[in-house]
Amino acid sequence: MTGSLLNQGFSLLIYGIGVVFTFLTLLVILTTVMSKFILRFFPEPVAEPAAPRRQPAGAQPDAQLITAISAAVHKYRKDHPRKK
Repeated sequence: MTGSLLNQGFSLLIYGIGVVFTFLTLLVILTTVMSKFILRFFPEPVAEPAAPRRQPAGAQPDAQLITAISAAVHKYRKDHPRKK
């Protein structure tokens, strides 16, 4: 009786592993096919990069920007003192 029960357990193990392997293989194949189908018939539009804004040669940075950066640096240095 023990041999029969062991054989049934082994058969169930092999059946379960086979089902999982088959399912995962089909999942990978179908996902790959679907991805190729979508990319072929519905390609993403290519966005052109925006031209960077350049400041004139003599332009000064914004005063609010300088104030914000200075405040951030001051707070960082206050919260993280240097270890000597």
